[in-house]
Amino acid sequence: MPKIEKKKKTRQEKLRDLENQKAILKQSMFKSSFITYLIAAIFLIISFLFNGLAINGWVDLVNEAALKVENNEGMPFIYIADILIKTISIIAFFFFTLISVANYRELSGYLMSWKELLVLLIITLIQATTSGLIFVICACGVAIVLTYMYFIQGKVNNELDIE
Repeated sequence: MPKIEKKKKTRQEKLRDLENQKAILKQSMFKSSFITYLIAAIFLIISFLFNGLAINGWVDLVNEAALKVENNEGMPFIYIADILIKTISIIAFFFFTLISVANYRELSGYLMSWKELLVLLIITLIQATTSGLIFVICACGVAIVLTYMYFIQGKVNNELDIE
């Protein structure tokens, strides 16, 4: 009898250790999802500040630079920086929000649906409606991010099938 009880005790200890490891893993996944959500929120705020034209001094500089571009006086650094800040903030918002939502859905035991992805895509492209150039660059950037995620997911699935 003592041998059976000892095996039962070791089995219970192993189960307890596995449950602790699962809890630690879920906690770290939740923390990772939360951090990526915060990063996405920071990029959303940056996007709204620059795409919403909320910074008056910056708007004046960009308007001056745009006049120089229209008059064929060259492409000022401020104009290029404005486009880069707007597009990078929108694309980074999409990327980090996509990762955060997908991680959270995986943590809760589900997959990210097409509806959620479509809503995220619409929110992202609405941010880019301030300029046609920014919209085109953001649409291309979002397409690249989606293609990258699609191929990375396929690669991971293939690696898991082989093992």
